[in-house]
Amino acid sequence: MFAENATIEDKTIYLDGATIHNCTLRRCKLVINGLMPFSISHSHFDNCSWTFSGPAAQTLQQLKLLNQGGASSIVKSVVDAILKDQEIPNIMH
Repeated sequence: MFAENATIEDKTIYLDGATIHNCTLRRCKLVINGLMPFSISHSHFDNCSWTFSGPAAQTLQQLKLLNQGGASSIVKSVVDAILKDQEIPNIMH
């Protein structure tokens, strides 16, 4: 999917491989499978739902299990890097 300068309403959008730029999405269901990279920039989301499935959901589940299993510092490092718009290191200590 490629969308630019558009308003999209009431759609299910599979984000894998998508490019969304300068759009407004309203009441959309956004699905991330984690099979392909995607790009979202300068867009607004009004009353949208987000669903993670496939490898994306598995990655989130693994982070949850790491956190529960005593490796919360690794999870915190990953989340901090994401929030600070930094690269996520491959190896963490």
